[in-house]
Amino acid sequence: MSKIDGAISQLQFIDSMAKEDRWINQIHPLIKLFLTVLYIGLTVSFRESLHRLRIVLPIVCIVGVANPFFDRAVVGHIGGLGISCGVLSMITLMP
Repeated sequence: MSKIDGAISQLQFIDSMAKEDRWINQIHPLIKLFLTVLYIGLTVSFRESLHRLRIVLPIVCIVGVANPFFDRAVVGHIGGLGISCGVLSMITLMP
């Protein structure tokens, strides 16, 4: 099968899927386009910020992992397990 035949076959498959009665096909196309552009924008901006923070993030992670050992004051209990301030700050600092 040539590349053109494969591409035509895929287009026919996508077209047949679009004709089916599914919840995704009932959503307006502009909403789908907007969500796709929003997703791409968020993904690209997140990757760029991770690239800029690549030097600082390991230091922040080390501080976050060390916090439960230094700050042991219990602030609450979940299922009989005490949650310390160090654990809360570790969860906050970890990306």
